[in-house]
Amino acid sequence: MKKLLFLFLSFSVFAQQSTVEEIKYTPRHSMALLVGGTNRWIQVLPSRRDMVINYTELGLQYARETKPNVDVFGTLLYGLNGSRDRYASAGLGMRYYLRDRDKHKLKPFAQFAGEGLFDNNYNQTRSDIDFVGSIAAGLDYKVANHWLLRGMTQVGFPFFVSGTLDPFNHRGTNFSTTLGLVFEWGHERISDPVIVASVPLDTDEDGVLDSEDDCPAVKGVRENKGCPSDKDGDGVIDALDDCPVVAGIKELKGCPPAAATPPASVEAPVLAANAPVGAIAPIAPAPRREVNLDSLFDTVVYFRTDKSWIGPMNARKLDRIIELLKEYPQVNVVLQGHTDYRQTERYNDGLAKRRVASVRRYLMQRGVSSNRFKGEAFSELIPASNTDLQLNRRVEVHIWK
Repeated sequence: MKKLLFLFLSFSVFAQQSTVEEIKYTPRHSMALLVGGTNRWIQVLPSRRDMVINYTELGLQYARETKPNVDVFGTLLYGLNGSRDRYASAGLGMRYYLRDRDKHKLKPFAQFAGEGLFDNNYNQTRSDIDFVGSIAAGLDYKVANHWLLRGMTQVGFPFFVSGTLDPFNHRGTNFSTTLGLVFEWGHERISDPVIVASVPLDTDEDGVLDSEDDCPAVKGVRENKGCPSDKDGDGVIDALDDCPVVAGIKELKGCPPAAATPPASVEAPVLAANAPVGAIAPIAPAPRREVNLDSLFDTVVYFRTDKSWIGPMNARKLDRIIELLKEYPQVNVVLQGHTDYRQTERYNDGLAKRRVASVRRYLMQRGVSSNRFKGEAFSELIPASNTDLQLNRRVEVHIWK
């Protein structure tokens, strides 16, 4: 018997170590309310005579799925009869379903368990504690979602009781029938993760991937790590530099202090062959060439840290936008406000909106209709540079398409 008890405990431990990783859903749990009757053969001490005590029993049982159609459970039972005999027991066991319980309403099962049982009948059993192993067969029937009815018959054999015992002549054995109401939960399908192939991004479409681009939202050149070119290295990008090949200062739009604007070349007027002496040759108007409006209107207005006011340099850029809007009345623009990351996202959202409002107010004060532009605020979410925060404190002007 001791060997049988050792095997039962070892197998129970092994079963509890099993996990539902072998299946594709979360573990099933259940709680059962049990009602039944049991006949317990006990031995009267010291006469060594056998007797039967009939009990009505109530109990609770919690079970957890460890493998498909396999549960480990724990049970608490309390038995009583009209003679004030009482017993209480606690047990552990395993249940095996003989058919797939996910596919059938009627689910037969077999189980084995071990329990420790204490009774209060001192005169007859000296209030002993018995250790009993049992086997059982039963049925679960699904009556509704999460709800089942259970019927079960169980036979128990003692491992140890006080007094002389002999399991083969029923001393210390028991027989019980049980009904139960079972509530189940869990058992939810686990979806396989959807693996989406990542596509390298190039947000600004400058040929430099975002992972290698220091200015992922502004078109640049590969030689400058994806940032706008600054050939003379004076800190003013070529698109904003009036002297792109000569190092200068930002206040003079990238030109050196002594630089002068080169005079425009003047061509001598050409007279017609039969024109009278002293006549001035008419100048034929130059044909208007096609213009890339996107590049013509694209403008970036930069701001100082935590500021939203329009300075002299920004005013010149916006004046140019105002002239272009007059020249191209069919064009509308969008104002996109940005910040660097050095505040909370909520604060930066407000700062981006204030910068857009400053540009909007400047345009409207100079006669641009509010119908010709709209404003958007992106806070810190679309940085123009990962290293130069000045490039992130900006309002971008683009054609509104």
